Amino acid sequence: MQQALGGSGSLPASSGILRRQAEAVRQLHIPAPAPRPDVSAGSAAGAAVSSAPHAALLSAHPDAVRRRREAEQRRDETREQMEIARQASWYQGPAPSNFMHVDSREAFAEAINAERLTVVDFFVPWCVACRRFHPALVKLAAKHPDCTFLAVNGSDPSLHDFVASLGVERLPYFQVFHAGKLLRQFAANLSKIQYLRSQIAQCKEQLVAGAIHIRQQGDSILQNGQELASMGMEAARQASGELLR
Repeated sequence: MQQALGGSGSLPASSGILRRQAEAVRQLHIPAPAPRPDVSAGSAAGAAVSSAPHAALLSAHPDAVRRRREAEQRRDETREQMEIARQASWYQGPAPSNFMHVDSREAFAEAINAERLTVVDFFVPWCVACRRFHPALVKLAAKHPDCTFLAVNGSDPSLHDFVASLGVERLPYFQVFHAGKLLRQFAANLSKIQYLRSQIAQCKEQLVAGAIHIRQQGDSILQNGQELASMGMEAARQASGELLR
């Protein structure tokens, strides 16, 4: 048997509960959804953060600062070495007649065995310190025309092993010879140009003193020889006189 609806066609009694639930839902405070972040703005902010100076994140400790400076200096030197390698003819510029390049062991031996002071500069084209020293060395050669200045390229395949056999380990490196005798050897850079000047001056003084000593010895030997000769002649006269009697 079917259940008949109310005479007015209204909802059954249970429908009042449903109406009250619906009204309660309408009276609830539902907050509006939060606005979605602007993607483009977020990207700009991210870019700003990523482009912020990296130095702000670096340590200010003295050791860290020193290491960064040393690393930067090495990078600068590497760039300069690359530039020098591209312009490797810097050592072939104008120079006085007593400044010479040697390209063989024989030429080296002939030069250092000469009876004059010989200053040898060992270098390679990509050496930053060698390039910086070169102009000062050319001027030094011009001020000492009585000396020979030799430039020896350690990168030359025909000289590389020979230079290594001379004990050259650091560049620029200098050796000073006279008549085949090694008087001085040392490594130097442009800050030590005065040291090179002083070594040349000391070697000259040494040679002058040696020459004076040799001359004095020669004079002494000559004098002794003359005295011996005189004594010999006197002895000969006495001997001849004895025979005539």
